[in-house]
Amino acid sequence: MKDILGKEIGEAFVHAINAICEKNPGNLNSLLQPTLMDYSENPMTSTMRYEVKEWELNQRGQVHGGAVSAMFDVAMGVSAAVFSHSDVTTAEMTVSYIRPFVGDAFDFRTNIVHLGSKLARIECKAFSVETGKLMATSHATYAYIG
Repeated sequence: MKDILGKEIGEAFVHAINAICEKNPGNLNSLLQPTLMDYSENPMTSTMRYEVKEWELNQRGQVHGGAVSAMFDVAMGVSAAVFSHSDVTTAEMTVSYIRPFVGDAFDFRTNIVHLGSKLARIECKAFSVETGKLMATSHATYAYIG
């Protein structure tokens, strides 16, 4: 039973990411091009990888804070949608930056804190793929819309 559930969850993640990238190919979410690296049903977690693109960089050659915030929002929003089986919208989000995002790729590891009847609470940590260092953390609340 667990293998079947795991496969269904994995397919749901792939479907959600593909929907983001194919529905509006020129919008911010699709330009970020998230890649699912890992997921778990118990605990409800996921890891999304973002490869850095030139347009995301600020004048210092670091990933712009707004792009980082969008990466968190996409990673947590997809996770909230998959595990809640509902469309979601961001109700609230905070980001705490620990160090500049310098490098080629970053993993965003989400953890579902709580799935309620109307809201989902999620936390996420971003790590450098190259160094393994923690780069930033985020907490968000998503409201179900479908």
